Amino acid sequence: MTGPEFRATVRALGLRQKLLAQALGVTETTVYRWSHGKVRVPRYAELCLSLLAKLDNPTEFLNSN
Repeated sequence: MTGPEFRATVRALGLRQKLLAQALGVTETTVYRWSHGKVRVPRYAELCLSLLAKLDNPTEFLNSN
């Protein structure tokens, strides 16, 4: 997954960088770097996004955990 693909997926899911960073156990800076192609998006982040995409409301799910 490229940075722009990652960013588009995060936006499509309606997620904020801060919430996603907390859920993945990384900093907001790391999510920014992935989103802008400065650092390769790790496979675990791709998998997490694909799982979140299967949920009706990924933001609600992340906020509840």
